[in-house]
Amino acid sequence: MTKDDRTQFTLRLRGPLHKRLKKSARENNCSINTELVERLECSYKLERDRLLAETWRREFFHLTVSLNCLATAVAHIKSLLEARRRKQKDD
Repeated sequence: MTKDDRTQFTLRLRGPLHKRLKKSARENNCSINTELVERLECSYKLERDRLLAETWRREFFHLTVSLNCLATAVAHIKSLLEARRRKQKDD
């Protein structure tokens, strides 16, 4: 990786957060930067999964509503057909 390929930034962390990152990095035997990137990637994956689940939940709700509307329409059509059959029998 060349210097042009890397993105450099300076991140100022509050003391407690820096201490937790440092402790976690030591436990995972990696640098603070690596630990920070791991946490960011994990946060990204969790957020992506949450959004995906929310999308599926929304789609499932719309599908359920559509099926309920369809069931209501079918029941109405059945009742109309039964009424027509009864009327034809009476005639």
